[in-house]
Amino acid sequence: SDPSTFYQVLGEEQQSEIELDLRGNQITLEAWVNYDSTNSANLGVLTKNGWADGFRLLFPEGAAPKRVQFQLPGDSDTLQSSGTISGDAWHHLVATYDGSTMTIYVDGNQSNTRGKATNIEYAGKEFWVGHGDHGIEKVWAYPWDGALDEVRISSVARDACWVGTEYKNQD
Repeated sequence: SDPSTFYQVLGEEQQSEIELDLRGNQITLEAWVNYDSTNSANLGVLTKNGWADGFRLLFPEGAAPKRVQFQLPGDSDTLQSSGTISGDAWHHLVATYDGSTMTIYVDGNQSNTRGKATNIEYAGKEFWVGHGDHGIEKVWAYPWDGALDEVRISSVARDACWVGTEYKNQD
């Protein structure tokens, strides 16, 4: 009930004392996204220490339309959407991990899935919205180019029914 205990908006180089460290074997990342289709760079939706550990959701480098990428620690735990997402339009993205399976949903529908059998690790960095990695003012920070709305992180893996309902509740 006290937002200041959950998040802070700080200057770019001021470190927060609030951490969003979800550990264990379940997570759901959710956001409404609208990206600039002229940008062919990596575009980060959200990250908790990027590639090294933690988790992230991003659009990999390449021209539009782009794929969605969900990553848990290291390259071996990366999942990309089976289809692409157009730019300059709103899309609902959800990525889940339930302890054995990583899944990406786009606009209420399952896009891709793969097995994974390790826990989410501790990530000693801040949680960022609008970046895909933790490099302050660095090329690899993967800054977002577009609009983001209704970003949500849950410590449980939401199922396909929940994802579909969230998408249909967009109004």
